Amino acid sequence: MPNITKYAITHRAVISFMLGVMLLGGIYAFYALGKREDSTFVIKSAVLTIPFEGATPEEVEAAVVEPVEREMRTLSSIHKITSEAHFGYARILVELHPSTPSRRIPQLWDELRRKVDNLRGQLAEGVGEITVTDDFGELYGLYFAIVADEGYSWDELREYAKGEIYDLARFINDTFGDVAVVLHGC
Repeated sequence: MPNITKYAITHRAVISFMLGVMLLGGIYAFYALGKREDSTFVIKSAVLTIPFEGATPEEVEAAVVEPVEREMRTLSSIHKITSEAHFGYARILVELHPSTPSRRIPQLWDELRRKVDNLRGQLAEGVGEITVTDDFGELYGLYFAIVADEGYSWDELREYAKGEIYDLARFINDTFGDVAVVLHGC
């Protein structure tokens, strides 16, 4: 077994050279790193959510997942496609190659959306609208839950939520600037 300590003592020039190279590499890396507080990074994944009310996972797999996956595989720069078939819906994760340049990603997501739009007429009867989520950069700071006693229908709650939440969003937008509002469960 080689004795590293003995080598370091007897070959000081080699060790000094290696330390110098590492030091220069560290200095270069320090100045090459981004300096922004909230630096931008691009998540190279999109999630497709496809409702298919009343269908079993096997039906979802055959009627939704297979045709959508087949169409997604024709896209360029696709690294991996992962799908899940559940009772009443499918979720498909599309990941781009890690080497895909950030400037090409919006174009690739537009192409994915066009393929999804073309697929809508080819899917089985009862398949709902395909939702493509590719913007994971949004951060939501406030969550609200609206609950009610018996006597209110889901439609009444939905209309109340839309009105109240969008009034609140308008107020926050006027006060603090841009705001994103998303309603889930409606």
